[in-house]
Amino acid sequence: MASSRWDPSPDVIGQLCCLVSGGRSVPSTALKLGLSLSAAYRLAREYQLPVRVQTSTSASVTKSIETLWKQDVKPSDISTRLNVGTSVVYRIGIELGLWQRNPHGRRASATSRRCEYVMLRFGAMSRKDTAKVVGINPRETLDIDKGVTKLNGVGRVPCVPDEPDTELYKRLMQVVPYVDGRQAVPVEVIPQHAIDKRMSPR
Repeated sequence: MASSRWDPSPDVIGQLCCLVSGGRSVPSTALKLGLSLSAAYRLAREYQLPVRVQTSTSASVTKSIETLWKQDVKPSDISTRLNVGTSVVYRIGIELGLWQRNPHGRRASATSRRCEYVMLRFGAMSRKDTAKVVGINPRETLDIDKGVTKLNGVGRVPCVPDEPDTELYKRLMQVVPYVDGRQAVPVEVIPQHAIDKRMSPR
């Protein structure tokens, strides 16, 4: 049976059980065996292995995270490379002054990313390239183009923007109602006076 980071073979599972039962931490074992951290924890729960709670991050891991932050590697990629949780990556980034939490919250951050994405798409950039620049999953781009967001257990619903970029987001989404994924340029540009008229409360 082929083994992967997310679906390991019985032999790899046996090694994981042996190492964790012997006192090795789940993150360390996952890194050694080339497993994703989530898969390692899932298997540890399934096989009722003694999970050691890691209360601090080692100096070497902290240094590696710092180095990758300074190289402008995305937090999600840092997490994957070092097999640590994204919360650890962000925490260390904040502690070292390499990342600042958006004071307006997650929805505001998502709104700002959407605005950045749409403006880059106006500049004739493809979905894939734009997603890479903005730091989002390419699968999210079609939802952004359509002005919707996916909620667990609900499905896709209209995106409700949050401050401080609420008005910018609304204006951008009116300028180009839809950007065809097969083209790199806007399909239709609405004149400014038409936008102002549409946004008018009358």
